[in-house]
Amino acid sequence: MTRSQYLIELKQNLKFQLENVSTEMLSACLEMIQYVSIAPSKKSHLTFVDLYKHVDPSTSEDIFYSAVFYLTKNNVNVLTQKYEAYNCLLDRFECIVDSDDVREILDSISSGQFTHPLSGDVLTAEEFNKQVLTYFVPSQFFVSNLDAH
Repeated sequence: MTRSQYLIELKQNLKFQLENVSTEMLSACLEMIQYVSIAPSKKSHLTFVDLYKHVDPSTSEDIFYSAVFYLTKNNVNVLTQKYEAYNCLLDRFECIVDSDDVREILDSISSGQFTHPLSGDVLTAEEFNKQVLTYFVPSQFFVSNLDAH
């Protein structure tokens, strides 16, 4: 199977999976796949803003966010969600790679009790959203399928 055939198969599977969902969401997913599939190794830090630039500007925010997170699902596996947190000692954002820190971020989000994953400081929701950011990378599965074909 060629790279093109892999992408066609992936897109056909998405169409089948999303046939009962809005065409706007399917379109957003397909547009993001198209963008990410071109030189994925150069796209190691995709923010929501980066991804939004590559979908139809008339796409609603709710549909856009749903499409991004849909592409992270295990059965689709195009994007991998990552986190970074502001390190005040170094005055920069750092990628969160420790699984305990990621779990802490997810617990903070689900509980509404926000804790900074690096410092342990208790934060307000607003502070948390400024100091802990989500970004995405093309998944290893997606990249390996593109490279293998």
